[in-house]
Amino acid sequence: MQRDLDAVLGYVASLQALDTSGVPATTHVLDIATPLRRDEVAGVLPVSEVVRNAPEHTESAMVVPKVLE
Repeated sequence: MQRDLDAVLGYVASLQALDTSGVPATTHVLDIATPLRRDEVAGVLPVSEVVRNAPEHTESAMVVPKVLE
């Protein structure tokens, strides 16, 4: 693990030696805008239909195995 960390730190040191004074700051590696869709509520399922698909359920909730004790 020490050998791998040394390799990473060596790579970072070589990057720090580069002159980046003429390089503009970027927020994305590609020169295009990431298309985002608007968040809109559409087609909400009724609770009874959602829980009906669970292997175990009550009238209004899914029954799941206990994870923490």
